[in-house]
Amino acid sequence: VKKVIINSDLKAAFVKSAGELYLVSNNQSGKAVVEVLTISGGGLNEILDLGTFTVNSACLINSNTILVATSDNKVYYYQYSTNTFMAVLTGMPAQKMSYSPTFNKLYLSSHKDFHTYNVSAFALSQQTNYTHTDTIRDFQVIFNK
Repeated sequence: VKKVIINSDLKAAFVKSAGELYLVSNNQSGKAVVEVLTISGGGLNEILDLGTFTVNSACLINSNTILVATSDNKVYYYQYSTNTFMAVLTGMPAQKMSYSPTFNKLYLSSHKDFHTYNVSAFALSQQTNYTHTDTIRDFQVIFNK
């Protein structure tokens, strides 16, 4: 066992490949970063720095694509192979996100609202929005097939 991250607020970890993980965190300086951890050697490579923003949530679309919700009330799309980074939702204070590859949908909570988006390359289109009486702190998407 080797400790590779020190004093970071890890928000999410995703499998990139058989020997690599994406790590999405707020580092010791309080800014959001996306890093790739190489399992065999324990090497950590920062691939994206989101400046002064912090990460609220993140989800993996595929081994090449991550969505990151930040403190500036935006959801960003990041594609590893092309190093593409862009905002796909603005004005959205997303607390939690989950992606369903089966239905190609993004599920997102924002305070009392629960949103469903259709996912396509570089775009999200809203499908539904439900408002609850209580604030949504967390959720889990479960499919029965």
